[in-house]
Amino acid sequence: MNGAALDAWIAALPVQALVFALVLCRVSAAVMLMPGLGEQTYPMTVRAGIALCLTGLVMPLVQPAFGALDPAAIDPWRLGGMVAVELLTGGLIGWLAQLVVQALPVAGQVISLMTGLSNVLQPDPALGSEIAAPSRLFGLLAPVLVLVSGAWIFPVRAVIGSYALVPAGSAILSVHAPLIGDGVQAVVRLTGRSFALALELSAPFVLLSLVWEISLGVLGRLVPNLQVYNLASPLQMLGGIGMLALLMRAMLETWQGRVFDLLSGLPGL
Repeated sequence: MNGAALDAWIAALPVQALVFALVLCRVSAAVMLMPGLGEQTYPMTVRAGIALCLTGLVMPLVQPAFGALDPAAIDPWRLGGMVAVELLTGGLIGWLAQLVVQALPVAGQVISLMTGLSNVLQPDPALGSEIAAPSRLFGLLAPVLVLVSGAWIFPVRAVIGSYALVPAGSAILSVHAPLIGDGVQAVVRLTGRSFALALELSAPFVLLSLVWEISLGVLGRLVPNLQVYNLASPLQMLGGIGMLALLMRAMLETWQGRVFDLLSGLPGL
């Protein structure tokens, strides 16, 4: 490297550092929330390393979107607004992707409730409600299936495509109303489709539980002296576990196929 090239590289170093920092804000916010790569069970150093590696891969692809960025002309207030926009954009994409994947643990919660396996005394750290074995099992399977199937690439591509929706280097005052409206519509649409998928996965258990409860009610009216709860609770749990073992493969295949469709609707894709 000759002297002129070295001087040009040194002169461009502040711009490259600012671009890297802004891209890192958007990518790291998405990684901390997205499924597969940003699970809360991972150590923070691992997630930080993943964010740095993805930033190094994403930066060459989005650098033309920053244009002629002059660090000397950016005051601290504008820099703070730019960082806030980057964090908000990346966090929204990561949270929407996580919301889609959470359809499987939510289905596990419904199955636990229908089969009598839920425990209100033990809160779930991910969903906030009572923890149960099916929900915990599906919560562990979801990130594994996301990584194995390659679905984790959808949030990464959404982060790259988000620079067409939220221009690089935007300050918080320059975010216009249509962009906010599109984000709200994406949240509402993906939330509804995620809960619909969870209900679809748990529909056999809901229907059979309804029939089971009606049968117990009729049996209780016919034999008033019979301890219906003590008789039915073990049978309900055993039947629910057996039914889950029979339907789990079909449920996971259905969820995996639908997740690709839902993740393809992320903003930026």
